Amino acid sequence: MRLAADVAFGFRLLRRSPGFAITAIVTLSLGVGVNVAMFSIVRAVLIEDLPYPDAGRVVTISQRVERVVQHDLSYDDLLAVRAGAPALAHLSGFVGPRVTVRGEGAPEHVAAHRVLPEYFDVFGVAPAVGRVFGAADFAAAPAIVVISESIWRSQFNARADVLGRTIRVDRVPLTVVGVMPASFDGHAGTQNATGVWMLWMPAPSDRAPIVEAVARVAPGQTIEIAHAQIAAAMKPRQPEFLELAEGQRFRFEGMSVVPVGAVEADRVRPGVILLQALAGFLLLMTCANLANVFLAHGASRRRELGVRVALGVGRARLVGQLLTEAAVIAAIGGALGALVAAGIVPIAVALAGEILPRGPSIGVSAPELAVGLALAGITALVFAGVPAWLASGADPLAAMRGTSHTAGHGVRA
Repeated sequence: MRLAADVAFGFRLLRRSPGFAITAIVTLSLGVGVNVAMFSIVRAVLIEDLPYPDAGRVVTISQRVERVVQHDLSYDDLLAVRAGAPALAHLSGFVGPRVTVRGEGAPEHVAAHRVLPEYFDVFGVAPAVGRVFGAADFAAAPAIVVISESIWRSQFNARADVLGRTIRVDRVPLTVVGVMPASFDGHAGTQNATGVWMLWMPAPSDRAPIVEAVARVAPGQTIEIAHAQIAAAMKPRQPEFLELAEGQRFRFEGMSVVPVGAVEADRVRPGVILLQALAGFLLLMTCANLANVFLAHGASRRRELGVRVALGVGRARLVGQLLTEAAVIAAIGGALGALVAAGIVPIAVALAGEILPRGPSIGVSAPELAVGLALAGITALVFAGVPAWLASGADPLAAMRGTSHTAGHGVRA
């Protein structure tokens, strides 16, 4: 009961001091909101696993070349890796053009993947509706397509009878056979999430590069074992130098076999960590500003608090009420901070464009909300604690003199 009374009293005090309340809440919500937004990005890009079963076994395969992050494999290379790396349960690849699609809605320009056999087996994600490509499809080469959940909604209004309907991809009519779940974006969660998946059947002698080779390491095997097998299979196929049309020569440095998304995450890691550090610095400034606001507010209430001490209210009781007032501010500031974060995240993702991996999956969810409320509570209570203690030590005699002096002026008036 006392806690409820203190909370109600805290709200009444905040209504009596709107300037203090607004300043404290706005300061806290901005500091917390920016930090929650950055934590959302850090968790999605650098901490959280990709939404695939046993995602640590899904790897990307590429060639390391001097001064080049990665160099693509050809289809011939992929076949050599398939033959020489039994540690891989599934191996596939894809090319990723951008295409224009149109079903029953307005045309859209989206990312597409033309995929090789076993592509969906690598990721282990079942379709939300219908099916994915099977071995018979690659043998018969029918005009079929698997679409994303977003395309299902935008082009077919999420109709339950989407299977068998036609969607045009760069004006080529294809029959929809499956819809992937919203959590599946087709690879490492790049900003441009995949909209459609189509069959790709290159000739065995095709030396055209594969934009990405992906594989799943077999149970009981390790990435290190797979790496050694892939390196051995590719060594006879790698010349000493990569010759470019411009006359430049780059030395081959071996194979790269890393968990899917690792290259993209490592590329942006320094920038993301720097932004999180700047957000932390902003939180420190928020703490300093809050301390000043609470000190000023406490000083303005010393007379009131002194009178209450003179009337027999204990100091611990006063501190408890002042901290309850701070807790009210923390609750409001934390809630508004979550809204600020929810507004910042999509703006940051849009500004980052294709630089930021996993852009479509980044959002403010339960863990971020918990962090935001915890930050708001700790910040408000810690930096209100000292001002509350100081304010509660008001001299009751001085407060009474101030009250009497004010009353005397009132009589003379």
